[in-house]
Amino acid sequence: MHNESIVALNLSGSTLSRLEQKACSTEAMLRQRLSGNGGSTEVDLILCHYLYGLVAAAMSEASPTLLLGMLRHLGSLVLSNDAITSALFAQPPGQETDLGRMIRLAEQAGRREGGNIRSAECTTAHDLIEPGTSRHADLQPAKQKVRTRP
Repeated sequence: MHNESIVALNLSGSTLSRLEQKACSTEAMLRQRLSGNGGSTEVDLILCHYLYGLVAAAMSEASPTLLLGMLRHLGSLVLSNDAITSALFAQPPGQETDLGRMIRLAEQAGRREGGNIRSAECTTAHDLIEPGTSRHADLQPAKQKVRTRP
């Protein structure tokens, strides 16, 4: 029997779409820029570090399990599950190598872009994302009356 846990993300549908778009566009950009300089495995590794920075900043209050789940979801849009798993378990190169520097820069770029997405998220209402569905239930904050002193 398969045991599934249900998780509700405090994340708007538009924010999820932005994260997904970032994953796809970054993967395409990395493949284009690094097509002659590195193999597919190196690009997968760089992308997974970028995605880690992206979700860690965009969902800073989420549990490590939820962050990993979101990283796997975003990665699955452009990579096979085997490629994601290989990248996650890969021994990182030394920081002084070209690949090590690219990984560090990719994660920093992901954190910066994830922070920007999180900042934009704070200014919008949140949706309840129901796992396994494409339906989003709007959760509008209750309006509170503000009293002013005469």
